Amino acid sequence: MPESQTAYFLQHPHPDRPAPSKSRLWAAVLPALVVPLLASLIYFVFFPGTCFGKACFALVKIHLIAWPIIATLFILKESLSRPAPTWKTRFHTLIPGVLIGVTVVASMFALMLTPLGDIVRASGGSIKDKVADLGMLKHYVEFSIFISLVNSLIEECYWRWFAYGTLRRLMPLTWAHIVAALAFSAHHIVVVSQFFPLSFALFVGLSVGVGGLIWSLMYQKYNTILGPWVCHIIIDAGFLWIVYDLFFRDL
Repeated sequence: MPESQTAYFLQHPHPDRPAPSKSRLWAAVLPALVVPLLASLIYFVFFPGTCFGKACFALVKIHLIAWPIIATLFILKESLSRPAPTWKTRFHTLIPGVLIGVTVVASMFALMLTPLGDIVRASGGSIKDKVADLGMLKHYVEFSIFISLVNSLIEECYWRWFAYGTLRRLMPLTWAHIVAALAFSAHHIVVVSQFFPLSFALFVGLSVGVGGLIWSLMYQKYNTILGPWVCHIIIDAGFLWIVYDLFFRDL
């Protein structure tokens, strides 16, 4: 597709309808950027282990699914359908997705053999307590499968398809990638900071942000979340395997 047509597609996904105003675009994307951060402060910092905190955790998962649909249909007044990529494009996006995912997981296991791994193991007990507070320790395997397969898909639809996809209609692509990545990393920083020093939490959270940046670049290049989703699955599965070893290695 010529560059001019690509730019037109990004700014006007449905040429048969008027393009939404910038105020509508901001009204749609701002809650997407800030609600996960605010929710993480509630269920992990201010009200951990409480009924209110658990309810907030459940509600933010519903928000991740519902908000892109509500905002697209009722604020932007657009259809949810988008042009589907070809099977060739889908295959091509799988290659970097798998390669990046495997590389990141191998790096995580390697880091566990360094002093950083000692820091993680030293906090294993507090991490386990937080997971138990959320009521998920007894069902850790089922929880891990849900996070790896389902939650990763939800997050890719939310952060790449909707959040980044809306931001690129409001600002230059470079800034859209950066803002989406920082918003994606923000709630991860909050969560990690409950178990580790702030410097380590910033390192982990910004590393997550780099992952989000790579995924939005993949989405921009291939116009599908398939590759980012597969990469997300592999990384989440590797991370949750490390956590499983922390929780249950003595059983």
